[in-house]
Amino acid sequence: MKNMNTLINEDLKRLAEKNKNIFVLSSDYVGKFDLNDFAKENDGRFFRFGLGVDNMISVAAGMASRGKVPFVLSSALTFLKTQEQIRNDICFSNLNVKLVGLNYGFHSALEGEGAQVFEDVAVMRALPGMEIYSPGNADEMLSFFSELGTKNFNPAYLRLSPGIFEDNIVQGLNNSGDADICLFVTSTMTKTTNKVAEKMRNEGFSVKVVNVSRLKPVMSDLILNEGKNCKICVSIEEHSVIGGLGDIIADLFCKNDPKLILKIGMEDQFSDSGDIDALYRKYKLDSESVYERIKTFINHVNML
Repeated sequence: MKNMNTLINEDLKRLAEKNKNIFVLSSDYVGKFDLNDFAKENDGRFFRFGLGVDNMISVAAGMASRGKVPFVLSSALTFLKTQEQIRNDICFSNLNVKLVGLNYGFHSALEGEGAQVFEDVAVMRALPGMEIYSPGNADEMLSFFSELGTKNFNPAYLRLSPGIFEDNIVQGLNNSGDADICLFVTSTMTKTTNKVAEKMRNEGFSVKVVNVSRLKPVMSDLILNEGKNCKICVSIEEHSVIGGLGDIIADLFCKNDPKLILKIGMEDQFSDSGDIDALYRKYKLDSESVYERIKTFINHVNML
């Protein structure tokens, strides 16, 4: 299986070959990702800004104002640091800049506590005009890259993590038919959610899993249609429970079809650094903990 670095390189090269207006900008953080192949094949269309991330965003806005399509690659943390430039330089003018945020959540755990980002969706959702894409597997990532490079002309944030490239992560998504429990999931938590659903089905529960990969504009029809006959809806995400998928789902059902909703994600706290698997367990986002939290909620509301 190809890793995230290889797929990003291949996708950017493919897009740049089709569209000569595509440029790639990166920060010092992306030094760990080898973009030399893209740079060699696209002379004059790759720029590295080192630690000058504020300038990187402003330059991307300038490029977009002249008809270029800049893809800006950096850590998810970078796009928290540069919110002023993103807001004022990009979103105010609704410019066609594509921000690619790498390694959110626990996948920056070995870089220290401050490097882990669980707030990116919440922050980006508040920016007028900013679209948000959160793929759950490599195929979705490739599809979004293609869309953003050829068909989409709005500011957009694409969040990527190595966790979406694990084997068999697409299994069990968007199960057809009705169920008592609907598990809404995005990005890195997909494989975990499928394990939870399988265990619950083996115990006789009626469960389906729904992948939500476009967080803004909201996939309203998908969410409401899949959840309309469910008694309990659960959101599962590697993001804060504040402002992420859980709030998106809660807002939709509150306005259209009130449901019992359980939000599973990072609580209102920062994460420690360390081993990724250990952190999933500590913050109760491993499959066993998610399963137990759902079972406890079911017993508490006494709906099934």
